[in-house]
Amino acid sequence: MASPLSREGDPGNDPGTVTGRVVVPAGLRIPPTESQAPVWDTAIATTTPRPAFWLLGAHDTAAGVATLTRTWAPAGDSRMGWPAADRYRSVVIVARTHREGLQSAHDLLLQSIAGLTGGCSLLGLVSVPDAPGKLPATLRRQRASSNRLPRGSGACRTYRTTAP
Repeated sequence: MASPLSREGDPGNDPGTVTGRVVVPAGLRIPPTESQAPVWDTAIATTTPRPAFWLLGAHDTAAGVATLTRTWAPAGDSRMGWPAADRYRSVVIVARTHREGLQSAHDLLLQSIAGLTGGCSLLGLVSVPDAPGKLPATLRRQRASSNRLPRGSGACRTYRTTAP
């Protein structure tokens, strides 16, 4: 009988064999390669002390990672990739609360659930508001969708910062 995490008919997903492939939960939408963050195979920590956890910007450089890195002393900028070769590999995804930012964050959460992070562990998601005030309902629902991801995926905690 096939594992509940394997896709039926996929070669190499037999529970008794090890082929180096990542077993993806059935029914999980894996983001396209261009929507995934790269997995760094060399260490990116260049300062001492080493960061205790990493901030991964979900989209371009305006996600708020630089500001949060300066504010949260033990955090480091993962340069928009998974720090798989570093000693500490805990990651917090950072995204702005606009449509592109929230969609990019969702893709990274799915990448993490699929196990395509090079062994990095996801601590949660920080959403950084674009402007003061309440988010439109559609964006609130999109942000809340990350809270409905499966328990144990590491992606069920969402943190919000205050408006700039």
